[in-house]
Amino acid sequence: MAQVWRRRFLTWGILIAVVGIRIVFPLAVVIIAAGIGPWDAIRFAAATPEDYARIMEAAHLSITAFGGTFLIMVARGSFIDEEKEVVWIGACAARPGCKGCRSVWCW
Repeated sequence: MAQVWRRRFLTWGILIAVVGIRIVFPLAVVIIAAGIGPWDAIRFAAATPEDYARIMEAAHLSITAFGGTFLIMVARGSFIDEEKEVVWIGACAARPGCKGCRSVWCW
């Protein structure tokens, strides 16, 4: 990967991972689950963490259902699709030095 793309990946990746997933996503879940505004969600997080935790726990089932469905879709598209042409496990097993175990961990 070129140096400019490495820098972009690290910059945007850190911003998305840290700010987006650790701050914005939980606040968005509370906003949607509780039906409150963004400022109220921030106030809940800062002033009354017990209420914030209660709202997050109430939304737990919806969050895990969405996450599980997303992972199933990724697995179906990446691992289970019989019509795809790229087989990454086979490519790994074809590496020099592989003992024929046909495993991802075969180095």
